[in-house]
Amino acid sequence: MSTQDHIQDAPGVNTIADDVPFLLGRGGKVTSLDEHRASREQAKAEPLMPDMPDFSDPRMMEAWKLGVKAWERQEKRKALKEGDGEGGSSSLSCGAQSLALRYAHHFSQDPSVQIGNTKSGSRTMYLWHNPEARWVAQSDDDARSHATRWLSENAPEKTDADLAKKCLKTAFDLHSHNDKKLMPRPNRHKPILPVIGAYLYIDEQGKIEAYAPDDAMGVTHRVPAKLDWSRVDEHHVYTPRPLPAGCKLAQFLDKFVPDLEIRTLLQEAVGSSLMPGAGFHKGFMLIGGGSNGKSTLLHLLSALHPERVTLDLTTLVKDGSAIADLEGKTLALSTETPPFLGREVEERLKAVIAGDELRARALYHAARWFEPHVSVWVAANEPIRFTDRSDGQQDRWLVIPFTVRVPRDSKDNVRNWHLGLIESPEEMGYLLDWALEGVARLCRNGRKFSAKPNVMKVMDEARRIETDPTYAWMIEADLRQETHEETAKAAVYQDYCKTLQEQENRPLAAAQFWRAVRDQFQAKGWTLQERNPSGGHRHAARPGRMVNLSIRGVKTDRHVWGVDLPTAATEAQLDAELPF
Repeated sequence: MSTQDHIQDAPGVNTIADDVPFLLGRGGKVTSLDEHRASREQAKAEPLMPDMPDFSDPRMMEAWKLGVKAWERQEKRKALKEGDGEGGSSSLSCGAQSLALRYAHHFSQDPSVQIGNTKSGSRTMYLWHNPEARWVAQSDDDARSHATRWLSENAPEKTDADLAKKCLKTAFDLHSHNDKKLMPRPNRHKPILPVIGAYLYIDEQGKIEAYAPDDAMGVTHRVPAKLDWSRVDEHHVYTPRPLPAGCKLAQFLDKFVPDLEIRTLLQEAVGSSLMPGAGFHKGFMLIGGGSNGKSTLLHLLSALHPERVTLDLTTLVKDGSAIADLEGKTLALSTETPPFLGREVEERLKAVIAGDELRARALYHAARWFEPHVSVWVAANEPIRFTDRSDGQQDRWLVIPFTVRVPRDSKDNVRNWHLGLIESPEEMGYLLDWALEGVARLCRNGRKFSAKPNVMKVMDEARRIETDPTYAWMIEADLRQETHEETAKAAVYQDYCKTLQEQENRPLAAAQFWRAVRDQFQAKGWTLQERNPSGGHRHAARPGRMVNLSIRGVKTDRHVWGVDLPTAATEAQLDAELPF
C-alpha cells in the first residue's frame, strides 16, 4: 500500500508502508513522528527571541518590547493548548484531572456532604451543621470554597478558584445520581418540627412526640427555642405548657388580641409557620392602623425563624434574585405592602404560597429550580386589592384584624418591648408551647383552620365590598336567583357596566363578569341557568339569551325554569300557578 493511500484513508497520525508513524501537515506535507519530536525539542532548546537590538529611538524600543510580550503570550497559549502548560487551559491537565477525581472521591466518602435539587437539573450542595442539627444549603460561592479548602490541604501548590470550581463540577457530575449522596426528602405526611436539641413529630390526632435529631430526616431549618425535656414522658410524648397569665406573651395577647376566637386563629397561623413544608398553603395578612401590635408580632415571628427574608412584593416579577432569596427560608415578611399588586405579582405570590417549583437566579449565579417552603406574612394598613377576585383567591389568605390601637404618647407604648421576650429563654419556651398548641389543633382538624368568628366574617364582607367593585355591585343590585322569572343577559351586563363607569371603576369583560356571577351563585348554593328563546317570525328581533336571575331596576319576564315552554292550550294553567 502506498503512502498516498494511507493519507487518503486516514488523515492525521497514521503509518506508512514500512509501519513508520507520520504526521500529515498543511499542504499534504508528510513528517515522521520522530522528526516532529526532534524539531520540537530543538525549538525548546533555542532561545525564544534574539537579544534586543540597540535602538536609538525610544519609541522603537518600546514597540519591540510590546511585540516580544505578544509573542510570548502566543507561545504560552500554544503550549497550554498542546497540554504542556499548567493551569488556565480550557481542559484539565493530567494532574488537575487526578485532583478532580480525588476531590470527587473525598466528596463521596464524606457523610456531611449531600446533593440536593437534582430533580430539575440544578444541583445544590448541603452541609450538615452539627451544632444546629440540620442541613444547610450552600451557595455557589460557599460550595466552591469547600473545594478550595480541600485543595489547600491536599495540593497547596495547585490551589486555584477555577480548579476548585472544576473539582466541584466533577463531583456533581459523578455523584448527582448516587442515591447515597442525594438529600433525603422530608415526608410530607409526617412533617418534622425541629427545635433546639430535638425533632418533634405531630400526628393526625395532634400528639406531639420528641426524638433526638437525625441527619437522615433531611431537615434544613430549626426553631431557636429550647424544648423542656422534663415534659416528655417515657413514650416520647411531649405536653406543651399552658400559657401563664403573667408572661409577656399573655400580656401582649390580652392587650392587642382580646377576642378569643381571633386569638385562636392567630395561634394556628403562628403554629403553621413552624412547619412550612406541611402543606397548609395559606398566606397571612395583618390589617390595621399604626401602634396596634402588628410589628411586635412580626418580631416574635422573626425570633422563631432565623432563616427569614423581607420581601418587596412589587419586585417578585421584575427582579429574578427576589425569588432566589426564598431558597432555604422558612419565613417571608412584607411590611411595606402597596394596596395594589397586579396580576403577575399575584400569580407569582400564589405559586410561592402553594410551594410550587420555581426557577430563580441569584445575582452573578446560575439559574436553579427549587420548591419554596416558606410562610408568607403581609402587614398592611389597608386591604390589598387583588385583580383575581375569585373565592379561591379569598381562601388563599387568612386576614387577621388588629383593631386595638395604643396611642404613641401613651405609657403603654413601650419601645422595643419585644426584646424582653425574645431575649429570654423562658419566654421563648412559652412562645414555642403556645405555637405548638396551635399546630397540634390544625393537625387534629385535618390541617384546616378553625371557623372564622362572626366579627371576622363581617369584616371580610366589608373588606371585599371595599376592594371588589364587581362584588359590591352584586350586593347593591340585590342579585338573586329566580325560579319563575328571567332577565336578558345583555340588560344585566349593561346595568353593571353603567354602574361601574359612574363610580369611575373599570368593568370586567363580559366573560369575566359572568364567571364572577357564576361563582357568586355557587357560593350561595344556587345554580345559574340560561336559555336562548326561539319562535316567532324568522325576521323578528330576538331578545337574546336569558338567565334565571333578577337585579334591582332591570325588567324581568316570566318563565318557569326547569319546565318546557308552554303551549297556547296550557297558558291559562300556567297563569294560575305563577305568583304574579
